[in-house]
Amino acid sequence: VDAKGRTIIPGLIDSHMHLLGYGEYLSSLILTKVESIDEIVKKAKKYIKKNNLTKDDWLIGQGLNDEQLSEKRMPTRKELDSISREIPIVIKRICFHSISCNTRALEIAGIDENTKIDGGKIEKDENGQPNGIFREAAKELIERNIPKPSVKDIKNMIKKASKVAVQNGLTGVQTDDFCIIKEKDAWKRIIEAYNQLEEEKKLPIRIYEQCLFHDENELKEFINKGYKTGVGSEMFKIGPLKILSDGSLGSRTAYLSEPYKDYPNNTGTPILKKEEIENLIQIAHDNNMPSAIHAIGDKAIEIAIEGIKKAQSKNEKDDIRHGIVHYQITNEKIFDEVKDNKIITYIQPVFVGYDSKIAESRIGKERAKTSYNWKRLFDMGITAALGTDCPVESLNPFENIYCGVTRQDNDGNPEGGWLPEQKISVEEAVKGYTINSAYASYDENKKGTIEVGKYADMIMISEDIFNIDPNSIKDIKCKMTIVNGTIVYNG
Repeated sequence: VDAKGRTIIPGLIDSHMHLLGYGEYLSSLILTKVESIDEIVKKAKKYIKKNNLTKDDWLIGQGLNDEQLSEKRMPTRKELDSISREIPIVIKRICFHSISCNTRALEIAGIDENTKIDGGKIEKDENGQPNGIFREAAKELIERNIPKPSVKDIKNMIKKASKVAVQNGLTGVQTDDFCIIKEKDAWKRIIEAYNQLEEEKKLPIRIYEQCLFHDENELKEFINKGYKTGVGSEMFKIGPLKILSDGSLGSRTAYLSEPYKDYPNNTGTPILKKEEIENLIQIAHDNNMPSAIHAIGDKAIEIAIEGIKKAQSKNEKDDIRHGIVHYQITNEKIFDEVKDNKIITYIQPVFVGYDSKIAESRIGKERAKTSYNWKRLFDMGITAALGTDCPVESLNPFENIYCGVTRQDNDGNPEGGWLPEQKISVEEAVKGYTINSAYASYDENKKGTIEVGKYADMIMISEDIFNIDPNSIKDIKCKMTIVNGTIVYNG
């Protein structure tokens, strides 16, 4: 292939995202740019009309950031009732840790003022009635009633998302898909969908599945059926156990060791008890399955580290690559512990674009100084694998790299970058997207660099990413994506 002077780099590997969730997102009412609840209502009414939805359908909205709304809050059920009282409606916050729904959705779920849930919150109005806003585990009371996709539906969503992924220069994704369908044993249909796509040669991208389980018996059943890290093919492979331990900073559900600065009676929402997290890590560890633990708040991160240390102390293993996903609110001790225990960090530099606007108000200036410290990871020799958490953020890797290098949002704010001493170099960012992500899946000898003996996974890009103005990195386009020597995208 004549690259005509263009730059070739190793294929990029997103270390943590939700490919199936992105496919679902592309099929939903997209609310990423709305600025008011009234705008949500208008868009939703148009969507219903355009898609001929009836009372037998559900309207699902995705990508809503309530901080960007003039009201600065999630819509209530009464506001969503103005869209429809017959069609059940669910609006998902961009972080997926909070939802809003209308009265019809509550009725279907059988929720009233007496409904209770551990590990989550059902918000109430002034009369003590559910106001339609559900956070963390409480979401499942609603989401488990949404009609479940068939294997065919799942395949279509994966194909739709994969097409966009390769157009953006991704040759591999490490994806948490089991969390998308709120149904026991849904993982079986998801695995079947991937296997069928591979057999049909319709899977253009390498998949490493981060397997979410919170029930010990389900995890044991999964393992007993022969599913462990590394099982599968070079196109679809089982990865680590995924554990969701806390929420997000945006919805004030990240689990902190000290209260939120702007919500003094709240330290966040632990989704699982410390003992439950430790037991899950131990079961996986004993079966040579590392854990990738979603932990955003410092308390959640500390619990994750402790669980990893305990598992190793009970059953020491030489090369089991446990990791922490997101790793945002941190302190000096946490960094030392992560380094000493060889823990991988799955980071999303693109989060800086939005979180820089809220971090200090949420946690205060002092805690913010030692948080989102990506440069420190590279300086300390901690493995940092880059990802986007798509569809929470765009899967565009160049926007992600831009945020890591400039510490700014896409509009160039703040000037000079937020915590500029934590800017990473372009070389570090590309390393995080290639060889470090390959290391996270035990594939550093197969991919992550362009060299003899490795897979021919590479991309051609529109500009020399190493020698352009950092502010232009976000505008780089992928011109060609090659997976295993086959051109899967030619732009």
